[in-house]
Amino acid sequence: MLRQKRFFLILLSLFSVITLSGCFPTGEISTPSDEKPEDVESAIMQINSENENLIIDVDFPENVPEKVEKLKVRWKSWDSEQLDELFVRGVDGLELIQDEKNEDGSLDWRWYLSEAGNSVTYGSLGRLWVEAGEPYKSYNYFALSEGAWATTPLEDYFTEDSISLFARGDALEKAKKTLSDAGINNLGETLVYALIAGKANAYLNEKYKGLVDKENNPMVIPTWTAEYEAYVFEFGQEFNGVPLSRYSVPGALSGTADDSEATYITMVVGKDVNPLIWCEGIIDEDYEVVGEAAVNISPQSALKTVAERYAGLAIPNQITKIVGCRLVYAPSEQAEDGSFILNPFWEFDIRYDRGRELETVSATYINAQTGMGV
Repeated sequence: MLRQKRFFLILLSLFSVITLSGCFPTGEISTPSDEKPEDVESAIMQINSENENLIIDVDFPENVPEKVEKLKVRWKSWDSEQLDELFVRGVDGLELIQDEKNEDGSLDWRWYLSEAGNSVTYGSLGRLWVEAGEPYKSYNYFALSEGAWATTPLEDYFTEDSISLFARGDALEKAKKTLSDAGINNLGETLVYALIAGKANAYLNEKYKGLVDKENNPMVIPTWTAEYEAYVFEFGQEFNGVPLSRYSVPGALSGTADDSEATYITMVVGKDVNPLIWCEGIIDEDYEVVGEAAVNISPQSALKTVAERYAGLAIPNQITKIVGCRLVYAPSEQAEDGSFILNPFWEFDIRYDRGRELETVSATYINAQTGMGV
């Protein structure tokens, strides 16, 4: 296990590609599957001695499987009546704004909106957004910022265990029931953050000051008091104990025409408001086993590939950190009928420290069968 080995790297011109796509800056690289552990260790130590602004602090997973099942799956097909009953009926002022169908007659997009700012949107590619109106509209900013498992890691900032309005366990039960009622049941890891008013105000002011919303209007951030305190929940999906990728995997790596959809679920649960939900890339829990995929690449060898790829790139006044590693499924091999195959990849969490209070995060991926990264 490589723990607390520190490597430094200065990244240069292609930083935006890394942070937006979660992939390697350029090109492709492949890791041999027969590397000796001592050679891997030596190579990473060499990177340690030659780079100054890269930090590697990774706990490797234990009991890595030799193979995983290849699963044929589809994006979540929503039950329109069920979602309307859950999130639309009973909410004052919600009106149907858009209702679009695909060529085959299936639902592509449905959007409800009220003058108070409540919004319900759901459609293809496993998308479901339930946004709060006044006076809870600032809850939306946490969902937006935490999309794709966070551009800013909340665990660095919201460290309190609970809020005073209601118990953390009650909020989690409410969140899981809401998702189950919507048809999302195969949940994986759950992360919980207590949004304390004082910290929420400071966070929102730092992150959104001077920005505009998705309608290009200036973001007006209300001042929170204790009555607005809430919990943020981040859920993943998993199949047979293997989580889905948190970020988009490049198409050149996943074998699809486009970059894959990231899978994430963010919820904000307050005391007297319906839970806010922000879902992307939800996959239906039904699947078909279509074969096996060998996990040929060790996490250590995959890490060496990642470290080699970052080494030598540079951007001023930034420290890049590789801080997490796990085996995940990612959408691959998309078929004409809309189905696709889940294949195994190594996912490495990447953080970018520019000397501010809040870091930004992303991920990069190595194909666990071939060792390729792009």
